[in-house]
Amino acid sequence: MPNPFQDWARMYGANQRYLQAQCRPSSFFGQIGDIPNRIHEAADASEIGMRMMRHSQLTNGAGAPGVATVEGVWQVGSYLNLSPVLRIQVRVERDDATPPYGAVFDEVVAGLHTGRVRPGATLAVCVDPQNPYDMAIDWIRTGRL
Repeated sequence: MPNPFQDWARMYGANQRYLQAQCRPSSFFGQIGDIPNRIHEAADASEIGMRMMRHSQLTNGAGAPGVATVEGVWQVGSYLNLSPVLRIQVRVERDDATPPYGAVFDEVVAGLHTGRVRPGATLAVCVDPQNPYDMAIDWIRTGRL
């Protein structure tokens, strides 16, 4: 008959190795102290997820089409599904004759597209009608530019 304490010790050891590989505290009190960091990460992921849902709506017809020229780009430090969140500074020219203006917005950019987001690049965007400083990259139209 298997000893349940051996199974518990084996699972506990596997969890310790996993936490150490993630550079996270592996002791009981270390894990308790790390709870605020985990909550912060969960809140970041929720906020990014909500923003990306809105960006999906913009690219599916709710946004005003335009073209943005990238002036600067840097990584925020957050990830969503292994894709980095990039903060992109652009010069926007909308199709509805609004005068060109500058904006900075965050976008989850898949690894496939990170090379396309660089200073000087031209991106097709869908601008939020309620907030012209928020927009989403339309990758399908960008591929046609």
